[in-house]
Amino acid sequence: MALELKASIPRGTNQELRIYSGEYYGIEVIDIRWYQEKDGEMVPSRKGVRFNKAEGEHLLQVLERIMKKEEF
Repeated sequence: MALELKASIPRGTNQELRIYSGEYYGIEVIDIRWYQEKDGEMVPSRKGVRFNKAEGEHLLQVLERIMKKEEF
């Protein structure tokens, strides 16, 4: 498993959303997960999602439609 951090979006002082991409068991994936501070370091929570790149393309299309307030 070789995932690379692509972005980190802070939420308050003790939480952040981290976006990783890379290979997981031979499949190119994107992982989006909440991290929270515990004992002075950021650790992953169970709140998150991992999907392959094809699913990511579909998700991106849906998000773009939502942001443009288009009807489905």
